[in-house]
Amino acid sequence: MRSFLFCALAVCLLPAIALAGYFSSRPETNRVRPLAERRTGTYDISFERTGCYGTCPVYVLRVDAEGHSHLILTGFDESDEGDENEFRPVEVHYQWKLPAIQHARILETFEKRGFRRLKRNYWFGVTDHETRIISLSTPHGRWSTTVYAVPCERDAGKWNSKPRAKSGMQRPVPDVFCDAADLLHTAACDTLAHGASVPGRSQPERIRLFHPPRCDQ
Repeated sequence: MRSFLFCALAVCLLPAIALAGYFSSRPETNRVRPLAERRTGTYDISFERTGCYGTCPVYVLRVDAEGHSHLILTGFDESDEGDENEFRPVEVHYQWKLPAIQHARILETFEKRGFRRLKRNYWFGVTDHETRIISLSTPHGRWSTTVYAVPCERDAGKWNSKPRAKSGMQRPVPDVFCDAADLLHTAACDTLAHGASVPGRSQPERIRLFHPPRCDQ
């Protein structure tokens, strides 16, 4: 009787043990916790745009886990005109709280569109273009993608394939980068329009901004 009970118990336990072993040995397919579980941790986004030969906007935008946006610009203090400090660059810092729906759209783009699968660098062998850098920092790692002069898939049809191949560019950037960049640029414009300057920094009314976000397009 005891041997029968032992065998029956073994038959019941073996599948459970095997199932547990299977799940523990599976590769982790989702390295990031669901958004609702990350609210107490860091989830910071950074968007940087550099200058070019032209009027490309120059700024850094940071958005934290709670939807606070920080826009950092460069400018020149007009009150310095005529002295030895003329045209000395100064930093201008605006901050704002993004509306919840706007913040949610940004997070959804990073969560559901495969941003983490982008390459670290996309470049095109030309000069005088702007560089765009989008970085994502979470409790589970940091991801960053730099794009220089390479079009996204949605705009790649406008480019001639022969000079593109000669430059070494193999393929366009997945659209998730440009979609995220568009949302972050809108957030930068909204922060500039509605945000407040950080106390203790240079006062914006005295500053002539150097290539701020172009928000009329």
